Amino acid sequence: GYDPVFFLPEYKKTTAQLKPSLKNKISHRYKALSKLKKFLKNYLELTS
Repeated sequence: GYDPVFFLPEYKKTTAQLKPSLKNKISHRYKALSKLKKFLKNYLELTS
């Protein structure tokens, strides 16, 4: 993939050099799913 290409200055590493747990935590997919989870939880509490 492209992980070796993307350098993250705040970590002084490429995404390929990050631990999978950290890489997943900062990914846009993780952030989007976290927001969706929060939204669905609140929605279900309001409609139940």
